[in-house]
Amino acid sequence: MISNKTEKLNKYFLLVDIIITLVLYIAVHFIFLTIINDLKIHIAYDRLIRMPWLLPFLIVIWIIFLPSFNTYPSAETRTVKELFWPILKMLALGGSILGFMFFLTKSHIQSRAVFLIFMLTDFFYLLISRLLMLRIRKKKNNINIVLIKDQDNHRQIEKALRDNINLGVYIKNIITVKNYSGLAEQLEQMVKNMEIDWVIFSINLNDFNQVSSAIHLCEEMGIPTSLVIKPLIQPNISWLKIEEYSGYPMLSFYTTSGKIWALIVKDIIDRILSFLSLLIFSPLALVIGTAIKINSPGPIMFRQKRLGLYGRSFYIYKFRTMLTGSEEARETLKDSNIINGCAFKLLNDPRITTVGKILRRWSLDELPQLINILKGEMSFVGPRPPLPQEVENYKSWHKRRLSMKPGLTCLWQIKGRNDIRDFNTWTEMDLEYIDNWSLWMDLKILISTAPAIISGRGAY
Repeated sequence: MISNKTEKLNKYFLLVDIIITLVLYIAVHFIFLTIINDLKIHIAYDRLIRMPWLLPFLIVIWIIFLPSFNTYPSAETRTVKELFWPILKMLALGGSILGFMFFLTKSHIQSRAVFLIFMLTDFFYLLISRLLMLRIRKKKNNINIVLIKDQDNHRQIEKALRDNINLGVYIKNIITVKNYSGLAEQLEQMVKNMEIDWVIFSINLNDFNQVSSAIHLCEEMGIPTSLVIKPLIQPNISWLKIEEYSGYPMLSFYTTSGKIWALIVKDIIDRILSFLSLLIFSPLALVIGTAIKINSPGPIMFRQKRLGLYGRSFYIYKFRTMLTGSEEARETLKDSNIINGCAFKLLNDPRITTVGKILRRWSLDELPQLINILKGEMSFVGPRPPLPQEVENYKSWHKRRLSMKPGLTCLWQIKGRNDIRDFNTWTEMDLEYIDNWSLWMDLKILISTAPAIISGRGAY
């Protein structure tokens, strides 16, 4: 119930944020150009309308990024300090994309000072608005709760509710149940005599049938009712979500990020950047293809079956760096494998061509995987896609690598690549990425990839 009220407030403020952000940008634009630069107002107006894409693009980016970066208070948010870094990260990435669009569209009429002043004022507005949201939430919530628990140790939920008094949550009564008979009647009498907004049951799974009549009573009276999940089941990794399918309520367990909007943004960015990168690097690809053809007989491109998200198979594309027939020779070289576990790497692979060594040194053999990213089979950042025969030897916990879309680069790439010779360590890095994923983490990995490639560490 707290989450529902918080979500409604956040959606309202998202609309307010978009309106005020637009007003801020237009105000900064006109004030800076007319007052500080002493230009006529019609000139300032002309400069604004000569960028017709700007304001709609700003709206789209802010609508997507504000929720994706968790810049709104959750039910657990206590102070505005907790939102400082999410807001800063959101503006840093959003500002970078806007700056990139100015570069692509050659919008030299846009003053850098206007852009920087807008970003600064929007940052302070977002901080102040979040402080206001926290105060409104505490004032408007006023949620009166009845907690029904058995004699077992369920003190954690009671403590959590008492700690939420700053959210406007008040425990009106606690019923510690010894015998469930008469509970519905007791609860009905309590609702008649008190203002009750929410009834919470914290009981053991075996006792659920005994409180069903009390739950149905709350349903009949229109009082929101919740059943605490933790006493029933405590997953080690998963986060829980109640869903409905064809009228059947289901308790779902997810081990990957629940940031749906952020994942959508990740996919959109992948498609756009891969398309632009293919255009930019097409001359280089032509040079590489010519060099491969001159250096050794065989095709320019190499296609290999890999496993992606949840084990779905796809064909990965690379520039050929080995002699033709190298795949068939793999079995004869397996004793020279330097990786301890379910992966295959050779220190001085005799199958690699002269041009192939150069391509691998600078990771240029991976360029055709931009096609995989454009098709949606891969991402720029994610665990490297394994071979089907490697997955056959996975332990159960290794398979969680496949719960995120595979990528060109990840933590393994920037922390040593093939110098990391234990597959368990490699997998632990992938799981660290999956468990802590965010758009900001992707950006940091992408920025760190360039120095890793230049250093050449683990590239062979």
